[in-house]
Amino acid sequence: MVTQTGDGTFEFQVFLPHAGRVEVVGDFTDWQRQPLKLERHGPGWWTAATRVPPGDHVFSYLVDGREWVPDYAAHGVTLMAQQRWLSRLIST
Repeated sequence: MVTQTGDGTFEFQVFLPHAGRVEVVGDFTDWQRQPLKLERHGPGWWTAATRVPPGDHVFSYLVDGREWVPDYAAHGVTLMAQQRWLSRLIST
């Protein structure tokens, strides 16, 4: 789930109890070059917050460096050329 706070920060939250590491990768993180690392909170929840430049963006959760997991609770999903579903994020 992605929510936007009043100051424009986006908060990412996902339930992945089996994960050892979770990152947000997307066009606003330069994909895997500068991923946003989520921190484990509670039993299975992962969270992080960051500012995202204005515009229409795509992202995914990268689990343990190998599994791409879209966020269906974001602003929609889109199928990319690699036959991979990515989440949309609209920042104003």
